[in-house]
Amino acid sequence: MKTCKRCSVELDEALSRCPLCQQPVEGEVIGERTYPLYGQRNEKGELIEDHDHKARHRKKRLQNNFIFITILLLSVTVVMNAMTFNGDYWGVYIISSVLYLWFSVKHTILSNNRACRKILLQAMALSVFLAVIDVMIPEIHSLIDYGIPLVLAASVGVEGLLLHFRKSRWKSYVRDFFVMDLLGYLPILLFIVGIIDVLWPSVVAALVSFLTLSSQFAFSFKRFKDELRRLLHH
Repeated sequence: MKTCKRCSVELDEALSRCPLCQQPVEGEVIGERTYPLYGQRNEKGELIEDHDHKARHRKKRLQNNFIFITILLLSVTVVMNAMTFNGDYWGVYIISSVLYLWFSVKHTILSNNRACRKILLQAMALSVFLAVIDVMIPEIHSLIDYGIPLVLAASVGVEGLLLHFRKSRWKSYVRDFFVMDLLGYLPILLFIVGIIDVLWPSVVAALVSFLTLSSQFAFSFKRFKDELRRLLHH
């Protein structure tokens, strides 16, 4: 090791100047170091490989590849449907399916969102997808009558369980839970305006929303009161 006589510090053999006083130090320069090596080191002073950075890079590359494949599939579908058009918009089925798959992968599998946020987004996307298929194929009107209410009911129930058993993440879950719980009453409104024809699935969704919210108030009344006050304040 070299020593700077002015600063009385030991220096790396690869340094020709003291980094503190910028004065030349005597001795032969061994090796070359144009910049310091940053990062975490082990006990031997060796750099530790940043696995998180590599994981983020792989994730970003996977997202870009998936976006490219999605755009390619949508473009091919539109062109093929236009070239073979005979009054049948079959491309809508493929486009809606691809968009739903893309949304699910991006906001569920590849997303860092909280669990309740993922469930909320998935429930909304699946409901829209079922509605599109139902409109395009009137013969299977049961997707709106049964599918959407039951999807919303299941989503509300799962979020309620997460809120109850993951108390340490309560504050980060509760706002998404409020939105999901309100969506549980949507099928009843759709039944009232005549979009949904079958009543009981809508009643099930509304009942699950009511019971889930009531149970949360019963077990966490103070937390809910504080959160409601915070939401109204903002």
